[in-house]
Amino acid sequence: MSNVHTLTRRVARLEGAGAHIEIPVWCDDPEDLAGTMDAMLKRGEIEPRDVPRCVFWSDANTLAGYHEAALAELDRTP
Repeated sequence: MSNVHTLTRRVARLEGAGAHIEIPVWCDDPEDLAGTMDAMLKRGEIEPRDVPRCVFWSDANTLAGYHEAALAELDRTP
């Protein structure tokens, strides 16, 4: 299975999970968050409806190991 197919499947499942999921944004400082989100919007990485869910990466409310567990769940075939 190609990486593109795998990532496409993961994104589709995440989008189906609901709008309550935070989107951690990776940037150096919290002050850079707005500029980073603007750049992501211009590149089409996020949509305007996603902006309220964006948080600075260290402020995301996830438990240790959550990301790995979520990825493992997304990799499961239906």
